[in-house]
Amino acid sequence: MLSALGAIALSATAQPSFEYAVVPAISNIKRLPDTPPADGAFGAPVQIIAAQGEFEPASLVLRAPSDVAQVVLKPSDLKGKADVIPASALDLKLVKVWVQAGCAWHSYFADSATTTCYIP
Repeated sequence: MLSALGAIALSATAQPSFEYAVVPAISNIKRLPDTPPADGAFGAPVQIIAAQGEFEPASLVLRAPSDVAQVVLKPSDLKGKADVIPASALDLKLVKVWVQAGCAWHSYFADSATTTCYIP
């Protein structure tokens, strides 16, 4: 097994001070823009433990105090005690929140004519 630590460099055109929280990669908790993650560890190191050839997810919630026009994520190599996973082997994904009528998140009984909700 490889226990690795890495870093993600953040840059933005407006240079706001970002904060991030490490959250469970698989969760039934909605991640909404106006709600800090209750299960998040703010500023904690991102730690990943995986066996060779294994896919292992990790999740971060990024927050900025004001609107940001652009964010660039640039991962570094993940370094363990004896091994390294190169940054080129990492697969970063972005999950955005959008508004959807009907709140399908809650159930199929939701009234799509009168209800609007955020979907992560």
